[in-house]
Amino acid sequence: MEIKKNTEEKPEEKDSPNRFADLQRRIGKFSIRRSFLYDHPEKVMLLMQRVIVVRCELLHLGDMFEYVAISPDFESVPEGQVPPEYDGFFSRKEDGSFSFRWVKQ
Repeated sequence: MEIKKNTEEKPEEKDSPNRFADLQRRIGKFSIRRSFLYDHPEKVMLLMQRVIVVRCELLHLGDMFEYVAISPDFESVPEGQVPPEYDGFFSRKEDGSFSFRWVKQ
């Protein structure tokens, strides 16, 4: 019996030659109301799966968490530029689970 080595590229390996080498420039800001975080933790976990939070602040005015994060889903930002803000949108799939996507404001 001969065992063949799988030579197909994995999706994350073909996305960039240095496995998201430009990730540090893919930075964005978003906010989550504190009540949403506590009432829908499963949705918050879904959106947090593809971000690395580099700053989080609880804003008294608005009672929300403001995040600065990096993500392969965000656009690359030139050095010295202000990171853009993103809104997150949930969609319910036919099986009852949720999908999530970011949209730049």
